Amino acid sequence: MTLLLRSLRLFWTRYLVPGPLERDPLLRATMEGLTRRGLTVAGLLAVFGIALYLGAHLAVGKALVWSFSGLDPGTHVVLWDKALIAGLGAILLVMGRVRPSVRLGRVLMGLFLLVAAWALILEDVGRMDFTAGWLALLMLVTVGTVPFQPWQTALLCLGIGALYVGYATVTGPSFEPPTTGVPVSRVIFLGLVAFLCTSMSASLYVSRFEQYRALRRVARLKEYLSARSRALEQSLARVHAMQDQLVQSEKLASLGQLTAGIAHEIKNPLHFVNNFAQLSQELLDELRAELTEQPGRPVGEAMAAAADLFTDLRSNADKIAEHGRRADGIVRSMLAHSRTTPGDKRPIGVNRLLGEYVGLAYHGMRARHSGFNVDVQRDFDEAVGEAPMIPE
Repeated sequence: MTLLLRSLRLFWTRYLVPGPLERDPLLRATMEGLTRRGLTVAGLLAVFGIALYLGAHLAVGKALVWSFSGLDPGTHVVLWDKALIAGLGAILLVMGRVRPSVRLGRVLMGLFLLVAAWALILEDVGRMDFTAGWLALLMLVTVGTVPFQPWQTALLCLGIGALYVGYATVTGPSFEPPTTGVPVSRVIFLGLVAFLCTSMSASLYVSRFEQYRALRRVARLKEYLSARSRALEQSLARVHAMQDQLVQSEKLASLGQLTAGIAHEIKNPLHFVNNFAQLSQELLDELRAELTEQPGRPVGEAMAAAADLFTDLRSNADKIAEHGRRADGIVRSMLAHSRTTPGDKRPIGVNRLLGEYVGLAYHGMRARHSGFNVDVQRDFDEAVGEAPMIPE
């Protein structure tokens, strides 16, 4: 019993009176857009339909009159009801541009349908002939334009049918040939059309709601994917930052391990610098003694006697400059290794760079392992030359 009641309640709220569904503001906005387009479509149908109707009758030679007033309906076309329907269609076109609410749009469309049905029935009364075709078309317009709820569609269709039955019942006996009421076949026809239109309206309304729900799920999925994408980008940025920090930490750690080896590497050129500087000092003392031993000698003779001393001084100065450059290169390599950002790409001698870093690696291993010792054989090809690179 509970399941049956639940099913009936679901059927009632989804297929007959789905008013609670429109409490969703987003669905409400969607329905407002459909309402504006429905009013525009209905207005265009009314205006152009009347224009085509009148044009077709004028083409066959019928005269236009405001009302029948006893004229032959086979040779004259009444204008008052067409003008009324076209005027209401124009109003719908204007209201479609004004952007009315869903409720106002439904009210305007309902009034248009009922007034149009009333005008068509009055024309049938003037022509002494009741036809249900135009009324069935109005019922179909109810479904295809403004998004009515199913129960509202049912009321409008029943209202159109009630107008027809009421006028036919009241005026039927005056027809030629005399009738005694409403033909049952036409009532059944209008009832079936009303039922069909209500069913179509329910199906269309539910499909619109399901389409809205699908679009909303897609929008939520897009928002979720966008948020996830931003989160992944942030995570990737953090990973890159951590990698940079890790690389820098590894570089600093390796620099610390190389400290002892680099100190030993710098010690060698400094030792040569000190030795050759000391030798140069001794040579300068000898040069002074040589020049002051015989003050009366000519300058040329004294310079010739001290030529070997000048040659040795020049050689010592070259050695001091060479080992000074070697120490400077080691210090610059240490500074480059400790940089947080890479340097610029520039042409670098491959042999010189290889020899420099082989030495750093060798002394770094000796710093970590006191018993490490290896004989490095250097056999460089001088034709290698330079290559553009970032030596750091």
